[in-house]
Amino acid sequence: MPNSRIATDLGTSAVTVGKWRKGFLQFRLGGLAEEDAQSARHR
Repeated sequence: MPNSRIATDLGTSAVTVGKWRKGFLQFRLGGLAEEDAQSARHR
């Protein structure tokens, strides 16, 4: 499903959805929590 479709359904931007997907791919569920993803990137 395209990021634009998800963004429209959830009322956010396609860029935000892309960030969610990237975080999930790198860190699984922990990557969806903004503070967890930032902490993991700074390790």
